[in-house]
Amino acid sequence: MLEFKRKKSYTKKITFIQPNLIYLKKKRKLRIEPMIYSKLKWLTPEDIECELIDARIEDVNFNIQTDLVVMSVSTLTARSAYKISAEFRKRGIPVVLGGCHVMLCPDEAKQNADVVCFGEAEITWKELIKDFKKGDLKKEYRCNGRFDFKEVKADRSIYKKYHYVPITSIEFSRGCMFNCEFCSYAPIYKQQITYREIDDVVNQIRQNPKRLYVFIDENFGNDIKKTSELLEKMIPLKTKWAAQMSVNALQNPEFVKLMAKSGCDTLFVGFETTNLETLKQMNKMANLKKDSYDIAIQNCVDNDINIAAGLIVGSDTDTYETINETYNFVSKHQVLFCNFVNLLPFPGTPFYERLKKEGRLIFDKWWLEDVAPYHTALFVTEHFSAKEMETLGYNYIKKYYTYKEIFKRFIHSRYRIKSRIKILFGNIFLKYFYIDLTA
Repeated sequence: MLEFKRKKSYTKKITFIQPNLIYLKKKRKLRIEPMIYSKLKWLTPEDIECELIDARIEDVNFNIQTDLVVMSVSTLTARSAYKISAEFRKRGIPVVLGGCHVMLCPDEAKQNADVVCFGEAEITWKELIKDFKKGDLKKEYRCNGRFDFKEVKADRSIYKKYHYVPITSIEFSRGCMFNCEFCSYAPIYKQQITYREIDDVVNQIRQNPKRLYVFIDENFGNDIKKTSELLEKMIPLKTKWAAQMSVNALQNPEFVKLMAKSGCDTLFVGFETTNLETLKQMNKMANLKKDSYDIAIQNCVDNDINIAAGLIVGSDTDTYETINETYNFVSKHQVLFCNFVNLLPFPGTPFYERLKKEGRLIFDKWWLEDVAPYHTALFVTEHFSAKEMETLGYNYIKKYYTYKEIFKRFIHSRYRIKSRIKILFGNIFLKYFYIDLTA
């Protein structure tokens, strides 16, 4: 058991900290609410004070008075989280780490925290809080099975210190039906999906129907039938929403029409590439059907739904020719947001293990190195040098957001004029915001 003594000058207090992404060097106020902390706040008894520090927005004050520091860690925030943890532990304040990276790298996480939580936080938190109140924390907390969405709400009062982007994060499902080789969620959820009750989602939206909602589901289109039931009940709410969705669901014209009717504004779609050989190597099964991209995009265009395209470069089957084909494809369709990123080997994924077995990793643990992952060669590739990998994805992003390309897409777009203008100004905004962000 981990024992600690609380200072007598103040009440029991927990400090949640959202660590910064390792490739972002600048603090920015334009951030979306980190949803997990509002849930943990709701699960915490009222006699325990809670606060949130968002390290993406401000520097962390390590001299604050608190009894416990809690962080949810992803691979891209691990180095930041470990540095923060070390500073608080020097001061005798225990640190709890949870999140997907802890599950993927348990031994590493244990070396950088006093307490580690494995599994879904909504389950482990209850036991941890009981021990915290007794001043007798265990070194490790684990949950078996999946949590019930009905048991957990969100207490957004934890966000009152910050003026986040007016977008409310919301969750309908957890997990994804696919098993892509590079995805860090696949080894955790193992294609098992849990759903929240539809009426619970609707009631949350009804309480604040004028805001834009973003569903944080790994794949909002896992089950078209279930999702359609939700969308039917969202129609009277007249709200706007965005989500991440796989290509296969968008090939259903009636489903896309229903999404638009329920208020869908933008969809993030992981196209990754137009190269079929690369898709096969990635085990990206949702994208392999012939003409799937054209059908999916046309369905969105017909219903004025904007597309944010996720694209990956740097796999063994990629060449400049295949990447140019992918670029020309998304440019032709005037997508709102285009994100070319270098392929990252996330720990615990089949892709990472394959590279490790083949001796091709340049850094065994790149997430602990002082490198910008999207501007650094992390593994030996077939057709690109380490120097080329430093700017591979970024160069295509820069090209996509030149004025020449932006206006060319506007002129040739198949969207209705209102959507075309919206995308035009959206692209101009991203030219200055996103390019600077990824530099």
